[in-house]
Amino acid sequence: MRILEVSLGLGASSGGPVRSITGLARALSEVDGCDVSYFIHNPSGVDRFDLAKVKIYRGRWNDVGNDRSGDFERVLDEVKPDVAHFHGMWHMTLHADQVACKKRGIPYLIAPRGSLDAWSMRQKAWKKKLALSLFQMKDLNDAIALHVTADMEADHCKAIGYEREFIISPNGVNLPAYLPPWNRHVDGKRRMLFLSRMHRKKGLLELVNAWPIDKNDWCCELVYSLNDADERAYESEVKALVKKRGLEDDFIFTGPLNDDVKWLAYRRADCFVLPTHTENFGIVIAEALYAGLPVITTKNAPWEGLCENHCGWWIDLNCDELVDALRQAMTISDAERQAMGVRGNKFVCENFAWSAIAERFLLDCKKVLGR
Repeated sequence: MRILEVSLGLGASSGGPVRSITGLARALSEVDGCDVSYFIHNPSGVDRFDLAKVKIYRGRWNDVGNDRSGDFERVLDEVKPDVAHFHGMWHMTLHADQVACKKRGIPYLIAPRGSLDAWSMRQKAWKKKLALSLFQMKDLNDAIALHVTADMEADHCKAIGYEREFIISPNGVNLPAYLPPWNRHVDGKRRMLFLSRMHRKKGLLELVNAWPIDKNDWCCELVYSLNDADERAYESEVKALVKKRGLEDDFIFTGPLNDDVKWLAYRRADCFVLPTHTENFGIVIAEALYAGLPVITTKNAPWEGLCENHCGWWIDLNCDELVDALRQAMTISDAERQAMGVRGNKFVCENFAWSAIAERFLLDCKKVLGR
């Protein structure tokens, strides 16, 4: 089976999606009988990733980011894929790609990557409503299926009017060959870890507001990327709130860490927190569980498995529930947290290995194509 993966780019600002896109492409390329190519409109950053047997095609991105050089059409004619797999939405470049597929009779999938959840739809809402009416809804309905990571994301797609098929396939996790040794309590305190983008939807202001001021034996390390002026402004808001609440000694603003060094941050923590407004998956949650940490996150992320496997707290995003979860995590014994971490590691290893996910995804894809 020939699959053509397509995305706008793999820049550092793309966060978790770039890891899941490249992880799936690499895993599919290792499946017998699967020939994977990857067209990247903006190839900047692609060399950061090990894509194994994937054949890479690089576009020529211009100043306005709308590459219509004809490269994509030439790749379609060369690869002749059985299916094209698009990652992302809203961009006219992807729309033009899908039109090119339709002209050639090439079926395609779309992975919205969280673009259709309620929180995201409220951002630049009028532009998205216009795009849906002009081209985006037709592109969605002309796809053979939408690739979503969980039932929750499928519900978001249905809410905007999509009524066709889904391939529900979770993201896998790019796991290191080995984990660094534990290095806890380096500063005499137990440590809560936040690791994600410095973005308003990640809930950092909510975390600071919920932080228990009487838990002086705990601190919170913030590991985060800063990608644009909006995120730098949000960082300033978070720091101002920390100062206003008198929590300067409780919050550590570490900033960005690369993919290797971040595992040291996981292994010096006692618990992980992501009070997010929206996630279509949340790769950092899976990473934290694999690293042996219990996790606190919200029901805006599809991680009900935290409760089912007794390895964390899955809560509504409000101050009372976040305060309660933080206090529970801080109050239980080290042994209880470590037992939760062991269960979380087992949960991830059994359910989110890329090899198994790729084989299931390929099977589901063939079923949809067959119909």
